[in-house]
Amino acid sequence: MPLGLNTFTYAGLTFGDLDIGADVGIMASTGLQGLSPPQRATSATVGARHGSIGGAQWGGHREIVASCWVTDDAMLRNVQAAMAPRIDPQDLLEWRFSGLGHVGERSLYVRPERMNYAVGALAARADQPVWLIDLMWWALDPTIFSDPTDTAYSFSGTTVGHTISNPGTFAAKGIGRALTIELTATGSGCRDPWIDNADHPDERVVFSADMYPAVGISAPANRMVTIGGTLALGALRGANGSWAPGWPTLRPGDNTIRMGAASGTFTATVTTRGTWY
Repeated sequence: MPLGLNTFTYAGLTFGDLDIGADVGIMASTGLQGLSPPQRATSATVGARHGSIGGAQWGGHREIVASCWVTDDAMLRNVQAAMAPRIDPQDLLEWRFSGLGHVGERSLYVRPERMNYAVGALAARADQPVWLIDLMWWALDPTIFSDPTDTAYSFSGTTVGHTISNPGTFAAKGIGRALTIELTATGSGCRDPWIDNADHPDERVVFSADMYPAVGISAPANRMVTIGGTLALGALRGANGSWAPGWPTLRPGDNTIRMGAASGTFTATVTTRGTWY
């Protein structure tokens, strides 16, 4: 079901205008903050941070703050449950929104950080007590994503390339959620399947493995790559046999993403998302 304009959903709750069906109201005066681009930093010298070269930039996390209100105790408890700590570091929840300075529906992946609340009264709801709630989420990956698009590949001895478009404004370098892969060996199996960006030959990942028929490779958003269901990070190679895999970057506009193998056959689905900052 499409979201209403200038609303967002999180953990099964809809935040927006209570008068048009939202579960939680957004305060008109202070509202929502954090969807503008987060702060960036620029390295001054070689190796200044994370091995970056001089002049390289990186972004910090995105901090989203919302001032909200609800009109009953039961919904307050629902919000409390939604904002409970996430124990698993990989347990990120989708924070999906429509409008709010962007076009269409887009998503962030967040962890709940803070919830404060007090009882009060709003002029718009004369004499009706309400709960006034301040909420905060952290998106450690500040990237804003579109809905996923699947592109099918079928390799039978000839390199297969497809044009994959990034409708966003941000080059999603090394961001797993922007490009994930599910691959299955077919026929008599395959050896050393790979994926690359045709226009940037250093952006190449080789899955160094002899694969029997029906054995699969999964490269999910967290880059915990498995081959046949077993973690296989040591099997990843980059361009020219490098031990550092170079995951393809989806730059704004069209990208030619190719797949192939040293031998054999496979089918694969590459799932991509547009990216904004």
